[in-house]
Amino acid sequence: MTALHLTLTMIRDEAEVLFEALVKLTPEALQASGLDQVEAQALYDLEAELERRLPDTLAEDYDTRLAATKTRLLENKP
Repeated sequence: MTALHLTLTMIRDEAEVLFEALVKLTPEALQASGLDQVEAQALYDLEAELERRLPDTLAEDYDTRLAATKTRLLENKP
């Protein structure tokens, strides 16, 4: 079977909020959700990739930036 490479495009604000949501998924929450080990690992891998691509997550003012990001997303919701 040939590996499928999938490219997902999203705006940075969406990526930051998705990363923050994934960070909140503790092992206990994942187990309670009914996800199996492979599904949980896929989410961890996605979290790691987002963290790699979003270096601002380590910024001192990240919480302030994240709040502004969420506000922008809410204001621009269709």
